[in-house]
Amino acid sequence: MAQPPACDSCKQASTPTCTVYSGLSGNTLCSFQASTKDTVLDLKTHCAKETNTPVQFLRLMFGEQDLQDEASPDDAELCPLLADDGSVRLIKLSIQAACHTPDEICKALVSLQELGRDAMVERLHEVVALLQRPLEATPYDGLGGLGDIPLGTGTYNVVIRPAEHSARVQLAACKILESVGAQCAAFAQEIAAALPLLVSEKKALGVARFIQNPRYHRRNCKEEIFHANIQSFWSDEWSPIPGRLSSVFASMGHAGVEAIMKNFHEIFDSSGSGQQTLAVLLVAQELAKGPSDLQLTLVRWLATFFRSPHCLLQWCTLHCFNHLSKHEHLIPVMAEAIPDAVAIIQIWRGQDDEDQRLVETACQFLAAQGKGVEQHSAQIAAAFLDHLREEDASIDLRRFQRLVRQKSHGAYVTFIKMNATPMSKAFSTLFGSLGYTLFSALMDSWAEVTSRAGVHQKAMLLLCAARSLQTFSRTDAEKCATKLSEFLRSPSSQLRFCALHAAQRLMAGYMGPGGISAGVAAMLRDEDPLLRQSAASALGCLGRNAARHEKELLALLSDSCSDVRYASLVTLGGLQKLARRHKAEIARRLRDGNGKCRMAALRALKCMGYTAEPFQEELRAWQQTWYWNCPWTTKKPEPVTTRALLFPSTPLRLVFKGPAPLGKKFAGSPSQQQDRQKMLSAALKNFCQPL
Repeated sequence: MAQPPACDSCKQASTPTCTVYSGLSGNTLCSFQASTKDTVLDLKTHCAKETNTPVQFLRLMFGEQDLQDEASPDDAELCPLLADDGSVRLIKLSIQAACHTPDEICKALVSLQELGRDAMVERLHEVVALLQRPLEATPYDGLGGLGDIPLGTGTYNVVIRPAEHSARVQLAACKILESVGAQCAAFAQEIAAALPLLVSEKKALGVARFIQNPRYHRRNCKEEIFHANIQSFWSDEWSPIPGRLSSVFASMGHAGVEAIMKNFHEIFDSSGSGQQTLAVLLVAQELAKGPSDLQLTLVRWLATFFRSPHCLLQWCTLHCFNHLSKHEHLIPVMAEAIPDAVAIIQIWRGQDDEDQRLVETACQFLAAQGKGVEQHSAQIAAAFLDHLREEDASIDLRRFQRLVRQKSHGAYVTFIKMNATPMSKAFSTLFGSLGYTLFSALMDSWAEVTSRAGVHQKAMLLLCAARSLQTFSRTDAEKCATKLSEFLRSPSSQLRFCALHAAQRLMAGYMGPGGISAGVAAMLRDEDPLLRQSAASALGCLGRNAARHEKELLALLSDSCSDVRYASLVTLGGLQKLARRHKAEIARRLRDGNGKCRMAALRALKCMGYTAEPFQEELRAWQQTWYWNCPWTTKKPEPVTTRALLFPSTPLRLVFKGPAPLGKKFAGSPSQQQDRQKMLSAALKNFCQPL
C-alpha cells in the first residue's frame, strides 16, 4: 500500500523499544528493540518465538487498532507506536478464528507441529475440534488431480486423490494427535465421536468388506485385526482416514481406547452398522496388544455383539476372536461363545456374500476351539446341508470328478484347497478339526441328519467329513472302516465315488489295508470308469501292501478307458520289485495309444529297478510313433525315449531323477550328471530321424 512520509518523532527514534502485553491478562510478555525497517509480521515473528505460538494465531493491537501484517514503521499508523517506548497488545487466536480456509489451517497445523510437543498439547482441544469439521467439497473428479499440500517447511504440488484432498484438514489434525501420543487420551471419546463424520457408512462398509476378502489376509495382514496401511490396498472408494484413525487409536494408548470401549454404545448409538464395525475393529486392534486382564475385558465386551441384529457386527466379533485365539489364557473365555457361533451357522443361510463370510468366519472360530465343539456335531452337519443346496452340491461334485479325471492322485487335497466352493472349504476345515468325534457322530446319526438331503448333498457331506480320516488312530480307523464299507455298496454312484476317496484317506493313515481294502478292490470291477479309476488310485496309497490286489489291477491294463489304465499303472509302480513278475504286461503299455499311460508304464519299470535295455524295441516303437505324428514342420526328437535309449545299460532311476512322472534330472555324482547331460544335449541337437 502507499506509504505516507514519516513524521519527525519517528525520525528521532532510531532504535525504538516495543513492549508486548497480553491482551487478556495485561501482563508483560516481552520487550525488544524494533528496527525501523521491521514490519508488523516481523514483530509477530519475534512474539511467536517468545510465546511458542505459530504466527498465524497471533494478532497485534495498538489501542483499538488491529495492526496488519504488511504495515511497516514508516507507515503513519505505526509512528505513534514506535516514536517513544511503544506498547502493543498481543491476542492469541484460536485455530478456527485465525484461519478461514483449509489451506490456511493445514499450514498453521504444520507450523504448530514444528514448534514441538508443548505447543501442540496447549491447543489439543482445538485440534480435536477440527475432526468435527465437515469434509470440504473437492474440485477434482474421480480420477484425482493436482493440488498444493503443505509438507514440512514447504508446499509441494503433487497428484492427490479426491478423498485425500477433501479430508486434508482432518488428516493434518490426526497427525498432530499422533505426535502428542498419550496426551490425547483425555479426548478419546471426542475423537471416536468424529469417526461417523469422517467415514461415511458406505466407506465403512467398503473397509469391512475388503477385510472380509481373502486377498486382504494374503497381504501381510494375517497377524492383525485391522491393518493400519489398509488404504494402500484399497482402490475403490479409497480413503486414508481409516488407517490414520487406527494410528491415532494406537498413539493414545490403552487407557484412551478402553474409555471408548466402555462408552461405545453412547458414542455410536446413531451410527450405521458399517461405522460401528470399523470402530470395533479399531478398538480391538489396540486392546488386543494390552495386558491379559485388558484382553479378557475385550473378549467379554466383544461377545455382547453376538446379540446384535447386524450380521456384520457378529462377523466382526468372530474375526477378532480368530485373531485372539493365539492367546491361550483367552480360549476358556472364548469357548463360552461356541453356542453363539453354532447358532450363527444354523440361522444364516448364506443368501448373500455378507452372510457367507459370516458363516465362513464362524467355521474358522469353531475349528480353533477343538473339543469344545464336539457336542454340536449333529447341528453342524445339519447346518452344512442347509447351506449347500442340492444344485450347488451337484456343481461341486462335478468339479471334483473333473479334477479326479485330470489329476487322479492327490485330487482330494487340491480340490478342498483350491477348487471347492468357499462354503464347502469352510465346513471341511471345521470337520477336519473335530476329527473322529464328529465323523463317528455323523455316521451314527447319518439317517436322521440326511433324511431330507439329496444324493449330491449326501455325497458332498461325506467328502468334506473325510478331511481328517488319515489322522485317526488304528482303533478309530477300523471302526470307521466298517461304516464306510456300507457306502461302498450304495446304489448311488455319487456316494460310492465319495466313499472311495474317504477310504483312500483312511488307508493312507495308521490303519493301512485293514478290512476296507477288499471293498475298495471290489470297486475295480464297477461299471463306471471313474469309479474304477478312483479305486485303482485309492489302492495306490497302500504302496507295496497293494500287492494283494495285483491281479485285479493287472486286469485293468486292458481297460477301454485310458484314465483307468493310467491309475492302475501308477499303483503297480508303487509295488516296486514285487511287480517284477508282471514285467511283460506292464512293458506292453509302452506301446499304449495314450501318452500318459506310456509315461506311467516307464515310471513303473523305473520303480522296479530295470534298465531300458530289455525294452528297446518298445521304446523305439514309441519314438517312431511320436516322430511321425509330430505336428511341427521341423521334426524334433521325443525327449523321454531318446534319453532312455541313450543310456540303455544304466538303471532308469539314475536316468530319470526328480518328481513324478519321471523326473528331468540325472542321478549320480556331479561329474556324471554333467557328462550325461552333455551327451543328451548332443544327441537331441544332432537328431535327424529315429532308427
